[in-house]
Amino acid sequence: MILAYWNALRVNDDVVVHDDDHVGFALSSGTVTAVESRRGSNGVTVRITNADGTGRKVHPKRLATHLHTGDSRLECWRCERRTGPRNPSLGRP
Repeated sequence: MILAYWNALRVNDDVVVHDDDHVGFALSSGTVTAVESRRGSNGVTVRITNADGTGRKVHPKRLATHLHTGDSRLECWRCERRTGPRNPSLGRP
């Protein structure tokens, strides 16, 4: 997520977070529960709810987080690793 969007996140915003602990960088839907204003890049806490209703709070990396809009125009190496390049003409493996 670009820095301007990251610093604009507010409590109750819906996001999608890559799980860096998962070998395939799985995506999980979550909701922002806290924002700590910091110089440069804010600290963000996200609650991820699993299919069974259990949940956990995480502090995702900015570049491992997407707005939950379905807009996939921005490139993400984690998404490409999961699904392959979105646009083969970019010349990337």
